[in-house]
Amino acid sequence: MGGIIGASGLLLTQIMCSSMNRKLGEILTGKTSVSDACPAPSIETKAENKALNDSDSFTTILKNAKKSLLFPGYGMALAQAQSLVKSLADQLEAQGTEVIFAIHPVAGRMPGYMNVILCEVDIPYDKLWEMDAVNSEFKNCDMTIVVGANDVINPAAKSAEGTPICAVCLS
Repeated sequence: MGGIIGASGLLLTQIMCSSMNRKLGEILTGKTSVSDACPAPSIETKAENKALNDSDSFTTILKNAKKSLLFPGYGMALAQAQSLVKSLADQLEAQGTEVIFAIHPVAGRMPGYMNVILCEVDIPYDKLWEMDAVNSEFKNCDMTIVVGANDVINPAAKSAEGTPICAVCLS
């Protein structure tokens, strides 16, 4: 019995490593950052971030979006907020916005888990796109909303140099 549990855990770990473009050896040895330094933010980047933090600008983006990608994460599942995400999607669709849900292969900690909890709140299965399929849609979307992915943020990104997630992106 222990062999089956160990083998299934190894398989899931390999799937997760592949999905995150990480090597199992790096994870086991605790490597959480890359060697290249995070680029310093430009004035334009800071201006864009400031504009997006303005509630009027966010409302404008929501109202004008023709196509939107929603990325649900484990935090959404943990908070049991899938009904609220469904409500947001319904409101966007009522104003004419096409909504697609981008599903990471291991979102929710198990393959297929996110698909199940979103379908439980009557989100049609054909709106749930796997990452490989949705990647080509980014160029056609007006907005992307990430909901509940706070558990995957690299905490070193706030202070350590050379992490894949820049501190400016978190502010």
